[in-house]
Amino acid sequence: MTLRARFAICALLAASAGRAAAGCHDSAIHGWLDFWLGDWIVCEGRERAGTDRVTKVLDGCAVAEDWTGVDGSHGLSLFYVVLPDRTWRQVWVTDAARRAGGWKEKRLVAHPAEGSVRFQGEIAPEDGRRMLDRTTPRPPVGRRRMPLNRRARRARIGRRIVLATLVSMLVQSPADAQPAPTCDAAEHRAFDFWLGSWDVSLPDGRAAGTNRIERTAGGCALIEHWQGTGGFVGTSLNWYDRDDARWHQVWVDGTGGTLVLAGARDGERMVLTSLPAAGERTRQRIAWSPQADGSVRQHWETSDDAGATWRTVFDGRYVRRP
Repeated sequence: MTLRARFAICALLAASAGRAAAGCHDSAIHGWLDFWLGDWIVCEGRERAGTDRVTKVLDGCAVAEDWTGVDGSHGLSLFYVVLPDRTWRQVWVTDAARRAGGWKEKRLVAHPAEGSVRFQGEIAPEDGRRMLDRTTPRPPVGRRRMPLNRRARRARIGRRIVLATLVSMLVQSPADAQPAPTCDAAEHRAFDFWLGSWDVSLPDGRAAGTNRIERTAGGCALIEHWQGTGGFVGTSLNWYDRDDARWHQVWVDGTGGTLVLAGARDGERMVLTSLPAAGERTRQRIAWSPQADGSVRQHWETSDDAGATWRTVFDGRYVRRP
């Protein structure tokens, strides 16, 4: 079993046993984005582009970004560290999920001495071009930080998109702009049965914790807020990708554990499985099933033989909170 899978399973078992998570406050790598924390007014040149709120979540194990554009657009990022290779990653979802870049994943590719961080990933426009998407937040230089509960102008934080083949700036003109997309199609509503506030119990009736699932990014994604009985916390970002016609989930918890899943509806169930690296035999599979009485069953299984056999590691019953 991989180290990442062990982290995820052990963290969940710890939560069921009532043991609190240790958090990530003592890890130097988890502090690399601290300069970005706060509430910001963001400008492109002299024009105001929007506002951004950047906060630490999950006992310091992740960073959440909540963006609102002046045009009313909304986006949510979750930054987290994959512990086996100690690499920062980002997943970003917006209410413009139909457009290229509406959702994307990036990883840290540079951490220069001055403290900036560079995240890079790829996006695929509808015309088939392969493009790089790069974000480089840099610490303010020569400016005094304002208290976190006040807005400040974000200094020297830029975003740019470059063509992978031409390495040139891509600028979208007003004439090329596409109509504002929506996420109202049935595929985006396939996981709606999980929405709400829940009490979660184990098969023997013991309380496992509570969970709150709500829409975010203009309805284009679901965000999960888990609270275990012993203080263990976790969150996941869930969204439907039109390109591969699958649902995706990125889970991060208060121990620094992560889990990346993808899948689709199977009858009434939502079934997501892990995305193993080449040659990796360990698999994770989680199924959420709505029940006739209004409850939801979450059944998590793991396999050590590439899916030939499975064993249960968590079986929870969700009942809506009063």
